[in-house]
Amino acid sequence: ELAVATSTRMDELGYGDRLTIYAGDGSGGWESQSPYNRIILSGGIPEVPRHLVPQLNDSGRIVAPVGIGETRMMVLEKNGDDVKESDFGGFLFSPITGKYGVKEEVFEI
Repeated sequence: ELAVATSTRMDELGYGDRLTIYAGDGSGGWESQSPYNRIILSGGIPEVPRHLVPQLNDSGRIVAPVGIGETRMMVLEKNGDDVKESDFGGFLFSPITGKYGVKEEVFEI
């Protein structure tokens, strides 16, 4: 429902022809639409998302908050076959769920 409402609103605002909305488990990226210049994760993920590197073009970047609870802002920069990993410090983010995200058991009290 949220994806349909968002798509409708983007059409109303005149952006519908400039974007594609994907509804599903985004923790694994969107391989069929790759390669990307940038992949930006907006929620915390438990491990550095190396599984997304193949979806980057040869000079692409991934920006991702990595960790559970306190996260580290990580940037992966691809240069051909090489990948440089940089740590930009601690942050707090909501976790990403799904195949590559945080497992639900983490939230049990």
